[in-house]
Amino acid sequence: MSIDTDQNKMTSSEKTGAQDVASNSTQQLELDAPPKPSNAIGRKWLNFGLFLLIVATLFQLLAWRSADVTGKAGLVIQEMLVVSGDLQLNAQNAMLGDVDSFANITQARSQIATLARELSWSNIIDDGIATVTGLDDGDIDRRWRLLDGSLANISNAQQAITGIYDGASSIDIIGPVLIASVDEVAGKIGVQGGDFALLDAAADLRAITQKLIKEVMLVVSGGERTGDALEQIVKGVQFFEITLANLSAEYASRMPEDFEVLGDAYGEFSMLTRQIEERAPEFLEARDSLNDVNGHAASLRASAVTALDNVTLARWLGWIPWVLAIIGALALLRSHLQVSADARASASRARNQARAGFEAQEHQESILKLLDEIAALADGDLTIEAEVTDQITGAIADSVNYAVYEMRGLVGQIQSAADQLGSEAENAVEHSEDLAVTNQRHSGMIAQMASELNMVAQSIEQFAESAQQSNSVASNTMDVAQTGTDVVAKSIAGMNSIRGRIQETSKRIKRLGESSQQIGEMVVTIEDLAEQTNILSLNASIKAAVGASTHSVGFAGVADEVQSLAERCADAARSIAELVNRIQKDTKNAIHAMELATGEVVAGAKMTDEAGQALDRIQSSSVQVSKLVASIANQASSQAAGIRRLSSEAVDIKDQSESSAMRAIEAAKEVGRLRSLGEQLATSVSGFKLPSQRESE
Repeated sequence: MSIDTDQNKMTSSEKTGAQDVASNSTQQLELDAPPKPSNAIGRKWLNFGLFLLIVATLFQLLAWRSADVTGKAGLVIQEMLVVSGDLQLNAQNAMLGDVDSFANITQARSQIATLARELSWSNIIDDGIATVTGLDDGDIDRRWRLLDGSLANISNAQQAITGIYDGASSIDIIGPVLIASVDEVAGKIGVQGGDFALLDAAADLRAITQKLIKEVMLVVSGGERTGDALEQIVKGVQFFEITLANLSAEYASRMPEDFEVLGDAYGEFSMLTRQIEERAPEFLEARDSLNDVNGHAASLRASAVTALDNVTLARWLGWIPWVLAIIGALALLRSHLQVSADARASASRARNQARAGFEAQEHQESILKLLDEIAALADGDLTIEAEVTDQITGAIADSVNYAVYEMRGLVGQIQSAADQLGSEAENAVEHSEDLAVTNQRHSGMIAQMASELNMVAQSIEQFAESAQQSNSVASNTMDVAQTGTDVVAKSIAGMNSIRGRIQETSKRIKRLGESSQQIGEMVVTIEDLAEQTNILSLNASIKAAVGASTHSVGFAGVADEVQSLAERCADAARSIAELVNRIQKDTKNAIHAMELATGEVVAGAKMTDEAGQALDRIQSSSVQVSKLVASIANQASSQAAGIRRLSSEAVDIKDQSESSAMRAIEAAKEVGRLRSLGEQLATSVSGFKLPSQRESE
């Protein structure tokens, strides 16, 4: 751009020759002189340059704000991804009754809500920048609101969830106590020989208790039969109360302590079942919300990952307006330089024409003076100021001064913009490097979390396999208990048959004893008759001895025969009496033996019944254990699958974080190249000299 100033100066002889030529060629100068430079054209270029400068400034402000916001948004989105992954695991643990998980959910909800507010464009950026960056926080906000609503359902159901699990644990403890109380009452009713209907009712209490425990466990484990289980609990409690009231009316006065223990145990058991029944709808609604949490969390992470990609792209797009503004500024500078070159060309033509004599000496000198004043402009010296006179060059000098003034501002702005570009580029490099480091750190944390999730999933799968094996063992135990129950039932039936036969035999022996007693009474009568006969025969003998006649002798013989018969009857009666006594004694012994045998049969039947009840409890417990183990195995499998999904998603997030880190590194490189471009721009305008530089010199 520099021009040798010696070429712009003329010797005195040249000036004299030009004056001579000018005096002879004034008319020709008026015909051939080039048109004067128009101030309107210069001002048009200057106005256009100012317009570009304003546009560049607006774009630069937009780029600065966009870079600041997108950097902040990237960090917010990455933190949101980590917290949303923790929320799913805490929600699953909360549904299992873990109190700490509810606190973690509350904390994570507050944290994500804060992050969502920080990400909200209405708070940190206007719609124009949102259009440039392409980041749509509305989708993230909508998905977060859906997830937060499901989490709120789980948090609000904390009392119901923990209450149901606490109630189930308490029922698991009080249930066996209630069954033992029922068995005790039923056993004593059986010993007292109660009505068979009441004995069956006592046995029903035990079956109802076992069924209620099973239905409670079904409610806790969830599933399709949960609604039926709740209905069965209501019916079972009502039937238990009616049956217990019937037994109490008949036997409570005979066994007050036993019925008091039974009533206390049932009161606590009934209270727990009613609490579970009341809390079950809220518990089931929270369980449904857990499925929604998994779906909404996955959608939120997908939207966040998409937004993170848009943020990374926006950081690149943020520099495009600045590059365009620089290109516009360079075009403006070139336009001003072109205007200056045209002005110099016009001045040169005027000087040559004056040198040739087509201009008056006055015009010649003013043009030469103007050329001398603006010659330094070709070297980039913007400190010059041409003198404005009323001569022909006055308008040119005024236009040149205005152009120089505008160029001073433009060059100063370009230098300031170049310096600011370098500073912002350096900051952008630092932000990109920090973002890359943060992404790498998050990637490591997510990789570690994925590894730990895999270990947890393996442990849960092993636990599920053990639960399946336990379920198989419980099923075998249940089959064995069922076989034992059948055998005991047959034994009880046999004992009851033996007891019935013994009771029948005992009755017959009692009737035989009564008959022998009647025989004894008849023997007493015979003895009385024999004694009277003996007395009569004795009287007859005495009369015969006193009479001493032939008839008396015959009568005495008959009396002797009667006496002999009476004595034999008396002997026979005594023998019969002794035999009857022995029969009665043997009958009493037999009755006593039968009573002992009956007692032993009753005791054996009771023991067999207790064994049957024990086998029933074993079978019921085996069924319950089998159900619980199957439910635990299913839940463990479901949790293992969920953790596997979380692990897979964590791996995806890790890959995306690594990809974001690589893109951040590439962005840092591109920003470095942009900084080099800014340095080149600063170098290109460093040749211009401004008044401030002149004063510093």
